[in-house]
Amino acid sequence: MGSTETGLLVSLIQESPEDWEYFEWAPAYGIEMRPVGGGGHELTIPRRENRDFHGIFHTFPGERLYRTNDIYEQHPIKPDLWRFIGRLDDVIVLRNGEKFNPSAMEEVIRSHPSISRAMVMGQGRFEAAVLVEPYWEEYAGSTAEFINQIWPYIEKANEIAPGHAKLSKDRVAVATKTKPLQATPKGTL
Repeated sequence: MGSTETGLLVSLIQESPEDWEYFEWAPAYGIEMRPVGGGGHELTIPRRENRDFHGIFHTFPGERLYRTNDIYEQHPIKPDLWRFIGRLDDVIVLRNGEKFNPSAMEEVIRSHPSISRAMVMGQGRFEAAVLVEPYWEEYAGSTAEFINQIWPYIEKANEIAPGHAKLSKDRVAVATKTKPLQATPKGTL
């Protein structure tokens, strides 16, 4: 794994097939996982005297710490394993200061066969909300009927959401065909 800035970040091969989506960082890199709230940790690389070989500090020679903005969650029983869950700029901060990463919630909601896209929001607001875009060929009834149809998936998303990020039914909106959600060329919202 790596990036343009860091070059290759060596991770150790996982022996258990069920851990395929987790990384274990090679100790020589000195990677530090720093808590960012909501159970997430940012991958950071501190500069050390014995690590002059690391490319990031040739690219940014004045830096003492490189912050990747990549967020990982720790394996529930194997503390050296980390799974990528999103980017720091994906984190939503509610008006009361509580933070959460909406990526996993959005993934669960998008798994409904009638939903094309979903975007959880709430930056600077008192509570979270979600805007969903249906596959238009599957959308036949009213907005209220559609929300009732997808509600079990929103409840599943609420099961994995922190308490302060749970979605209520009155915070679910449906995009319109005339004003669909705009995606980047990569397909992100």
